[in-house]
Amino acid sequence: ENEEMSDTDDELIDFIMKPHQGVEEDIDDDGPNLIMPPMEKDILTTSPKIKIFNLKRFVLSQLKLECSSEVGGIDILCNDIIVGNELSLNFINRTIWMDFNEMMV
Repeated sequence: ENEEMSDTDDELIDFIMKPHQGVEEDIDDDGPNLIMPPMEKDILTTSPKIKIFNLKRFVLSQLKLECSSEVGGIDILCNDIIVGNELSLNFINRTIWMDFNEMMV
């Protein structure tokens, strides 16, 4: 088992948070989907137990955008897959990212 992926409570995970490398604006049935601006810090460190719901709230606060209780206004992707609000970074790292030699993006 990879040492970096042990389940100790005091261990942190580093990951990169950056805007999706898609088109600037994509129009669909729900209206425009705008790409988020870059964050001040793109490498973040946190508990691997953090859920995507909390990560979305953090992103919205950092971008000084209104934070609704649903946080449905933004999507977080890993390997071009939208990840659900209930998933933890640890779960995403093990099941979607799966490249333990590179920092999760």
